[in-house]
Amino acid sequence: MTKAVQLKADYAMAYYGRGMVYQAIGDFDAAIEDYTKAIQLKSDYAEAYYNRGIIYGTKGNFDRAINNFTTFIELQPDFASAYHNRGNAYSAKDEFDAAIKDYTKAIELKPDFASAYYNLGTVYREKGATDLALQNFRKAAELDPQMFSTLRTDR
Repeated sequence: MTKAVQLKADYAMAYYGRGMVYQAIGDFDAAIEDYTKAIQLKSDYAEAYYNRGIIYGTKGNFDRAINNFTTFIELQPDFASAYHNRGNAYSAKDEFDAAIKDYTKAIELKPDFASAYYNLGTVYREKGATDLALQNFRKAAELDPQMFSTLRTDR
């Protein structure tokens, strides 16, 4: 990918591809730099916003993660994982109502999204809505029985 960037410095896909490599090997700062360059060259490069949002969330910069997922959603509004990941960022900031809205949208788009049900249950638990938390945990377990397999049942 570096060769592609050298040969055609205005080729957004080359920066995006190299950013994916950097992300895969854990060089998040270099990945962000390349995703940013790809976005500068192609302002509607949805995937670059999405991956940059993932990295910002991983690094704990939840506001930037939210901004990137929001832009991605504006460009591709039917991708459940973007809502789920933005919900995770909102949840990390204790913005539970926004997280509930995003997890719910993720489930609407992908009704078998076990992780979204689980995270929705977690947020409801944090808000003290025990019945709603249990309802969502049960649905997550129904969809993915392995999700709760590490919980101890011998207590």
